[in-house]
Amino acid sequence: MPSSQNTSCDEATSLLQETPGSPDQVYRGKKAPSDSHWITTVILLCGGAVLFDLSNNLGSVAEVAILEDIVCRDYYATTTANPILPSLERCKIDPVQTEIALLNGWRETFETIPAILLALPYGMLADKIGYRPVALLAFLGNAMSSNWSRVVC
Repeated sequence: MPSSQNTSCDEATSLLQETPGSPDQVYRGKKAPSDSHWITTVILLCGGAVLFDLSNNLGSVAEVAILEDIVCRDYYATTTANPILPSLERCKIDPVQTEIALLNGWRETFETIPAILLALPYGMLADKIGYRPVALLAFLGNAMSSNWSRVVC
């Protein structure tokens, strides 16, 4: 039985016929409402990551200065080196800087171990309880990791 629709077709004819008032015609030429939502989310997440990194790195500058002062005082207390140098230059000698580099390297190593060990359990926990609580747990762990050495020093 032949259909009542126009049977003439060519390459430019749409395979799906649109009826007046269909949702395709309503959104034609406009963005879907959810298109801008993911862009905003990505921009906010990237901005949050930059701010989080910036705050961690600003704190590490002060941490290195405190560590340098501790190592410098310990070095001059245990050696008979000449402490008459100006205070800015007396901590820039090779033995002090070598000790600071060694301590920073070990600190970075020990701060990376929990991230390696907890990656898989955090993923499994995120599948069970959801990603938001696990993300908050990860941020809390990161904050504790970045502050433990400052408390010790």
